[in-house]
Amino acid sequence: MAERVEGFNFEQRHVKKRVRVARVWKTKEGKHYVVEWRVSISLLSDCVNSYLRDDNSDIVATDTMKNTVYAKAKECSELLSVENFAIELAKYFISFYRQVDVNFPVYTNPYLALLWMKSWSLNSRIANGKLIMIK
Repeated sequence: MAERVEGFNFEQRHVKKRVRVARVWKTKEGKHYVVEWRVSISLLSDCVNSYLRDDNSDIVATDTMKNTVYAKAKECSELLSVENFAIELAKYFISFYRQVDVNFPVYTNPYLALLWMKSWSLNSRIANGKLIMIK
């Protein structure tokens, strides 16, 4: 992938770690499903033009990586698993930034399920309109 110039390899990794994104889906029945994902993005690109020709067009800024994660999460109109979100994100990066190789893990909190309901009863106590954390 990278061009070699006088023994130097100009392949460079651009990393943005721990991008936390939360997404809420609301159903017609009044239930709210909340997920939290943690994404670490690693893009590998041939950046020889940046060093030799003052051309940074092959480099993706870390803020762009972070904002892309937020934008793609917002575009998810239906309830989505962490695996499907990772697939959608990977498809976007490799189609829009053809000059990079993509590697990123996406994590979710498996113990965390948040449910927002208009009314809910637990042990004879009513939590009306409160956020309930289920572990």
